[in-house]
Amino acid sequence: MDTRLPDTGELRRIVAESVTTTGFEPTTASFAPAMPTYEDALGVALSGLAACVVSVTRVAFCKVVVLGSEWGFETRAVAFADGGGHLRRLAEPFYAQRLYHQVVSSGQPLLISREQDFLSLDEGRTLRYHDANALFIAAIGEDSSAEKGVLIIGVKQSARFHDGQLRLAALLARYAQSILAFALHPELRPPLYNDVLMLSKSIEHYDLSITQHSLTMVQMAERLAERLGCLPTEVKTIGLAALLHDLGKVGIPNEILQKPEPLSEDEWRLMRRHPEIGAQIVQTVTGLNGVATIIHCHHEHFDGTGYPHGLKGYQIPLGSRILAVVDAFEAITGGRTYRPARSAEVALEEIQRCAGTQFDPQIVEAFVALIHEEGFNANQGE
Repeated sequence: MDTRLPDTGELRRIVAESVTTTGFEPTTASFAPAMPTYEDALGVALSGLAACVVSVTRVAFCKVVVLGSEWGFETRAVAFADGGGHLRRLAEPFYAQRLYHQVVSSGQPLLISREQDFLSLDEGRTLRYHDANALFIAAIGEDSSAEKGVLIIGVKQSARFHDGQLRLAALLARYAQSILAFALHPELRPPLYNDVLMLSKSIEHYDLSITQHSLTMVQMAERLAERLGCLPTEVKTIGLAALLHDLGKVGIPNEILQKPEPLSEDEWRLMRRHPEIGAQIVQTVTGLNGVATIIHCHHEHFDGTGYPHGLKGYQIPLGSRILAVVDAFEAITGGRTYRPARSAEVALEEIQRCAGTQFDPQIVEAFVALIHEEGFNANQGE
C-alpha cells in the first residue's frame, strides 16, 4: 500500500472525497442552527453564529452587523456571555459605521482599546457606545462582495484579548459570509466540502505544522479504522475528524502552544479547551455531529483520566479512541517544541506501555500490527 504522506496540495481532494462519497451533503446544512422557514431566518442563523463565537472565545459579547440598503450597517444579531442576546434590527451610529466601512474596505481587522495611547474620535465613541474596554472588528466579505458586514467581539472593564480569541473571531467572520450568501441566494449554497476546506485552510494559515500533522493523521486513522472493520461512512467520518482535530488550537494563545517548558495549571486549563473549541466550530460550520463528537473526545483516556469530561472505556467514541492512538504516534515521531522527534519503534513501545490506561488495548494491538505490516513514512528522528 502507498505510504506516501499527503501534502497540502492534496487538501481539496481529501476533503471533497470525504464529504461527497459518504452521503453527508444531501442531509447536512452548511451551518448550524439550520435555516428555519419563518421570518428573519438570516437573523436566527447569525444569532447562532454569534452565540458560538461568545462560547468559544469567552468574550463578553459578539455582534454581527450587516450592510443593508436602508440604514447602512445594521445590527442583525447579538449574543452575550450570560446567555442573553437579541435579533432586533438596529441601525448603527454614524461614527461606528465609518469604522465598519474602513474595515470592510481595507479587508484588515481593527483592534481598539481604552488602553491605547491614541484613539480617534470615532474609535472612542464606538467603545463608549458598546460599553467595552476593547473591541475587535473583523470584516465579513470584502468591499467588492455582494454580501458584506462586520463581526465584532468585545470585552468589558479591564479585560484584554489574547491572540487566540482574535484568530477565532476572524475565522468565524469569514464563515459568516457563507451564511449571508446562502440566506440571500439559497439556490447557490456551496458544497459542504467548501466549509470543511475553509476550516482546514484556516488551520494551515495559522500553523502549517499543525496542518501537516493533521494530514498525516488522516491517512493513518482511515487505515486503522478500516482494519477495525468500520463501515466506509465511519472511515470517512474518522478521516474528517483527523483532518480537523486540532482546529481548536487556533484559539489557544501562542505563548502557551509554543512554550518550551511545562505548562502551569492555568495554562493547562486553557489548553484543555481546544477539543471543545474545535468541536463547537465544526458543529456550527458544518453540522457534522459525528465529526464534532470525535474531535470533542479525542483527548479522553481509556481509564477515565483524560479530558474534557473524564469519559472511560467504551463511553469514549470509537473514532476518538482511534485518533488518540494515531495522534500519540504522530506526535512522538514528529516531535514537538519541547521534545525532539523519536523513532517509530520508540513510539510503538510508548503506546503499548499505555495500553489499558491512556489507550484502548484492542486499538493499540491493531495499530501496532498495522505499522509492522505496512510501515510508515514518518519523520523518525535520528
